[in-house]
Amino acid sequence: MEQARFKGTRRAPEPVLEAEFLTEAGSAAEGWVISATYVDPAALLATARCVAAYKKRFGVRAVEPFAVEAYDALLFVAQGPREPGNVEAERSAMVRRLRASTCKGQQT
Repeated sequence: MEQARFKGTRRAPEPVLEAEFLTEAGSAAEGWVISATYVDPAALLATARCVAAYKKRFGVRAVEPFAVEAYDALLFVAQGPREPGNVEAERSAMVRRLRASTCKGQQT
């Protein structure tokens, strides 16, 4: 980037959130805007209980990317058929519910 004298916005999708990008880019990695479909669960107070349970259950030191989002999505889908008045438990009804959802995450 620096060698090419690039002057535009430095932005990228989540695949660059790997150590390899930082190593290869060096100082050129500074100032990037990176979009991702997951959060760092260790950085959010709201996920502290989920992080502790995940680490204990799987015997790991860090929570994998998408672990908290996967938990939220599965919990949302699993609760769908149990909701009062919900008689549509087939796949197409669940897809409609997921698309219409405004779920911001579960407090675990």
